[in-house]
Amino acid sequence: MASLFLRIITPLVVVVVLCSGLAEGQSSIETQQHFELENVLSDDQQDYWVWRSEAYNQKTLRLDRAHTIELRLCIEPFNPNQKVLIVVSDILYSNDGPSDIVYLKINGQAIGNFTTIEQWGSGYEWNIFRNSKVIGPSMSVEKGNFMLAIEVETDKWGVELDRIQINAENHDPTKRMFCGAALKKKTF
Repeated sequence: MASLFLRIITPLVVVVVLCSGLAEGQSSIETQQHFELENVLSDDQQDYWVWRSEAYNQKTLRLDRAHTIELRLCIEPFNPNQKVLIVVSDILYSNDGPSDIVYLKINGQAIGNFTTIEQWGSGYEWNIFRNSKVIGPSMSVEKGNFMLAIEVETDKWGVELDRIQINAENHDPTKRMFCGAALKKKTF
């Protein structure tokens, strides 16, 4: 069984591809794409990012319950006769204070959540990053656009999110999965 790793770097996305021979003439394409969450910010929203020396690109996005992150996913199957299997495999976050809950939805349907670790470090914990691990089940999706929303239930200080990672089987490795992003103010 042969393996090939390919890393494509763009300003917003890192892609890792694993190709493994299953049988003669068949292959399985697994990709892993990351998105730096501070990149959801528009020019007039720059006060929502926070400098952190231990974060990727030294920036995080501070999210509170008044806002939602919207990430547009553009799904392009490598084999057009098969669906793409995706899973949110990690969100890198930091928190200083009581635990928070991070919720994920695709096209308005809840897919999972995780609870941040409660840590009290008088501000020091904001620079300690933790992994959420897998959030929700794997989903089999067809070619098309999907909206992945991230919402939080937090204390007054919010939670800082650094990056999100999605693993996919049969996604075309030459195509960006993350194809649009915005930070939206909720209307209560």
